[in-house]
Amino acid sequence: MLIFPGFLVGVLLGVVVHRGDFCMHSALREIVARRPGASLRAYLVALGVQLAIVNTLGELGWLEIPMPPVAVAAAFIGGLVFGIGMVLAKGCATSIWSRVGTGSGGATVAAVGFAAGATLTARWPLAAVNEWLSPSEGAPDISASLPELFGVSTWIAVAAGVALIIALLTLLRRPSEQTTHWPWAVTGLALGAVGVLAWLTGAFAGWNWGLSITGPARSLVNVVIFARPTALNWGTVMLIGLPVGTFLSARVRGPVSWRLPSRTEGARRLGGGLLMGVGGTFALGCNIGNALTGLSVLAVNSGIATIGIVVGGVLSIAIGALRIRSDQPEASPMASPPAR
Repeated sequence: MLIFPGFLVGVLLGVVVHRGDFCMHSALREIVARRPGASLRAYLVALGVQLAIVNTLGELGWLEIPMPPVAVAAAFIGGLVFGIGMVLAKGCATSIWSRVGTGSGGATVAAVGFAAGATLTARWPLAAVNEWLSPSEGAPDISASLPELFGVSTWIAVAAGVALIIALLTLLRRPSEQTTHWPWAVTGLALGAVGVLAWLTGAFAGWNWGLSITGPARSLVNVVIFARPTALNWGTVMLIGLPVGTFLSARVRGPVSWRLPSRTEGARRLGGGLLMGVGGTFALGCNIGNALTGLSVLAVNSGIATIGIVVGGVLSIAIGALRIRSDQPEASPMASPPAR
C-alpha cells in the first residue's frame, strides 16, 4: 500500500502534462528558435517551486535528500545521447510516456524503445560501457552538491537559484496566452507541486528521489517481461499512472483514438527512444530526473547531465535533427479526433 500513492502522483502528472501541454523537448526548441514559450517558462516555475520547498524540507530534517555520485564522463555523454534521442523521438521522457494515454502510436513506440534502451544498458553489453565511463577507484572525488562544490550554504545556493529563475522569467518575452491549454504559470506551479508530492510520498515507500522515468522504466520491464514482482516499487506505479492520467484528461474533452505512425516515423521514434534509455541510464536519469528533480536539489551530476542534454538536443535541432522531415514536436491534443 505504501507504493499506491505513486500511482496517484503519476495520474496527477499525466493530467498536468496534458492540460498544460508541457514538454521539455518543446522548451528546448523554444530556446533554439529564440522564442521562449510556455513550456520553458513552466519548467522554470516548476524548478523554482521544487528548489525552494524540497531543499527547505531537507534542511529542516523533514526529508532525506540523497546526492547521486558524480561521474562526469557518464553524465555528460549520457546527457548528450539522451538529447539526440529526445529530438528523434519528438518528445521528452515524460511527454512520450504521457502521450501513450492519448492514443499516440509514435509515442508508444518511443516509450517501448526507451524502456528497452534503459534495460539493455543496465543488464547487457552496454553495462560494461557504463562501468567504463564511471569513475575508477582512486579517481579524484568531486563534491556531489553544488553548495559543497562552491563552498556556500544550501540556503545561499537556493536563494541564488530562485533569484536567477525570477530574473529569467522577468527577462523572457511573454508567450501568447491564446491557447486551450493551461497558462504556463498554472502548469509550472502544478508541476512543481506534483514534484514535491513525489518526494514526500516516495520517501514513505523507500523511494528517496522525486520524479524520474528511467529507473521506473527499467523496473517496469523487470516486472512485466522478466516476471520479477520484487522489482515493483513506487516509481513503477508512478510510471503506470502517468498515461492513465493523460487518458482521463483527454477523455474528458472527447473520444480518444489510436493513431499509428508510418514505418519511417515509427523506426525513427523507436531509435530515439532507445537512445534516450541508453543516455538516461548512463547519466543516472532522464530530463525530468536530472533537469527538474536533480537540479532542484542542486546535484552536480544532474547539472552535468542537463548540460549534456541541452548540447545534444541543440546540436540535433540545429543540423535538422538528422533529416527529420518535420521540425515540430508531436502535438498533445486536448482530445484526439474520433476514429474513422
